[in-house]
Amino acid sequence: MTADLFADTAKPYAPDPVLAKRLHNVLMEIRAAKSRFNLASDPCETEAIIYRLKSLETEYSYLLRTAKLERINSEVNVT
Repeated sequence: MTADLFADTAKPYAPDPVLAKRLHNVLMEIRAAKSRFNLASDPCETEAIIYRLKSLETEYSYLLRTAKLERINSEVNVT
């Protein structure tokens, strides 16, 4: 469980473990792609890595938005 220091409530939030794992995996893939980008020498390889990075960043944005909505929904459903 994680505690949000800036939350309006003292109730801790426990994120979905599957979603948290997916977020972690995408972050690891982004880091790996950035490392490959720094080592790439072929223009075609560089372009492919750029597209892959954009795809991963879009996926990460989607997962983060989903996690935020999940938190909002869990707070709204609490009575």
